Amino acid sequence: MAEKKDIKPETSKDMTTDNIPLPENRLEGRDSFEGRLATWFEQSEWHLRLVQLKGKGYGMIASDDIEKGSVVMSCPPYVFVPYETRKTNVCAYCFNMFAPDPEGIDKTQDMTSPPSTQEVAKETSKSSTDKKMEDIESKKDNIGEHNKAVTASVTSEESSEARPCQFCEEVWYCCDQCQNSDLEEHCNYECQALQKLDVKWVKDYYQYCDDLITDIRLLIRAINKRQISLDTQNDAKDLDDFTEQYGHLISNKECYSQDVLSSLRGVIQLANYLLPDDVQMDEDELLDLYCKHRVNMFGVWGDSGECLGYGVYPRASFFNHSCWPNVTFYKNKTSKSPFLDFVSVYSIPRGTEVCISYIDISEGLKPRRFTLKDKYFFHCECDRCSFQEKNPNSMDPYNDPQYYTDDR
Repeated sequence: MAEKKDIKPETSKDMTTDNIPLPENRLEGRDSFEGRLATWFEQSEWHLRLVQLKGKGYGMIASDDIEKGSVVMSCPPYVFVPYETRKTNVCAYCFNMFAPDPEGIDKTQDMTSPPSTQEVAKETSKSSTDKKMEDIESKKDNIGEHNKAVTASVTSEESSEARPCQFCEEVWYCCDQCQNSDLEEHCNYECQALQKLDVKWVKDYYQYCDDLITDIRLLIRAINKRQISLDTQNDAKDLDDFTEQYGHLISNKECYSQDVLSSLRGVIQLANYLLPDDVQMDEDELLDLYCKHRVNMFGVWGDSGECLGYGVYPRASFFNHSCWPNVTFYKNKTSKSPFLDFVSVYSIPRGTEVCISYIDISEGLKPRRFTLKDKYFFHCECDRCSFQEKNPNSMDPYNDPQYYTDDR
């Protein structure tokens, strides 16, 4: 047996809460997203601290010893939608399934991964802005008193029967409680936009895959949420909730090639155009938002490994990646909306960085690094990748029992 190397899941002897200070401006003013978030973590029930890590930017460390199997954070989504092929058997509000799985579902998608840059460029190669606007213009409906009609259509009597929204028939709910809970968001502008979204036509004409249709639906919900946030803003001097949630998320927009950005622009133009003129976002701002979605959205998975949908979980976006993560995540089974529970896979000593995996970590070194570079634009140098690079003939430590104790 090869000599045992000094390697273990993401821990660092230098990474302690005493020698890594929180951002200096964490308590200064309303203009510091990171400062308010750092304070929130300090005051929350979760044993996490938001810090700046050398060479990584922001990240999370354990503020106390965390036992194996502990929930290190339970995080609500800010926006979320069922996956396109799941929308008729996954509740749009609670993400519970209420019908047998449809055939032909791809269960091999990455946990958080958007389509690759090459896939997006290929799938949107037929996009033409002028043609797109002309074709969709012919499909626009005169909806009139839409919000009142949707509100009136939801019965006040409780029912456990699954049903679609009777207007757009693009979102389904498992019961009246879920439909009522989602009413404010869905009946504002989302339902109107989804009535105009002819999925079959868009797929046929633009060759958009289910991933991109899901992306469009998530963008529509985000734009809708932004308008609700602006409409309910109390003080013009304060940041609205949408800006507060999205302000700290990275987009990596500068990392995309111009060809890919042009393809992404076609997607956001379609999403924007489906909404009323006074709700549409500035195109460059929306492109930045889409790039933020692609980097920060999480997949929500069922018990059998099927993808139920995707959501943006702003606080969870501060978890950095490791190919040997000490935390994984699951859909919370008791919350009504799709909270994600982040659970420790190993015991985590105080001061250790808390990491998740962004990709399928069962792959080898080269495929993992390629995927991370292509989709998230960084070269992974986690303990596992570094070990494999330096010891190409050794067994992958992730699969080698000699590197595990009872806690690992």
